[in-house]
Amino acid sequence: MATQPSRKFMTYQEFEDMPRHGMISELLDGEFYVVSPVLRHQRLVRKLLVALDAFLEGHPIAEVIPAPFDIVLSKEQARVIQPDLMILTTETHNRLERNRKYQEARLLGMPYMAIEVLSGDGRHDRGKKLQYYAENRVPELWHVWPDSTLVEVYRTEASGHFSKVTAAGPGAVVTTPLLPGFELEVDALYSSLSISED
Repeated sequence: MATQPSRKFMTYQEFEDMPRHGMISELLDGEFYVVSPVLRHQRLVRKLLVALDAFLEGHPIAEVIPAPFDIVLSKEQARVIQPDLMILTTETHNRLERNRKYQEARLLGMPYMAIEVLSGDGRHDRGKKLQYYAENRVPELWHVWPDSTLVEVYRTEASGHFSKVTAAGPGAVVTTPLLPGFELEVDALYSSLSISED
């Protein structure tokens, strides 16, 4: 996935006023990024979305939302991210508000859970964005590596400590206490991804 930063500092107000419908874009401390996913990345996102949506249809405790969808972390610090997938619950729905100009919904603060399919070498997702997830105490974050059979799980404990709790590779099954009963087979997630070259 290619990420293209802007050269000029952008305020949150400027970001909000942009016509970004359908665009995967983020604002990291005033630096504007447009994200262009590659095919393998999108295949992984699709498989995760299908698995989560199927589970939540039978366990209606939350809903899964794909990017693009804004998470506003700080208007003053110009911090807006768009995880590839996010899980929203009733509590997180109470923190939805609408863009005053385009009337599009966005979430204030962290979702119940976020999933990032990493781009390239992972620097974009493992730099400032990982810092934001830690500082804002996301309950759980998954990093899914596109070119390795690896799913890393980060969690914020009751103490507030944020750390990696799982590195699931081939043959492993990923579970989460946030979605009791949900199981993701890592091998199944990465199967049938090489239909054509990216």
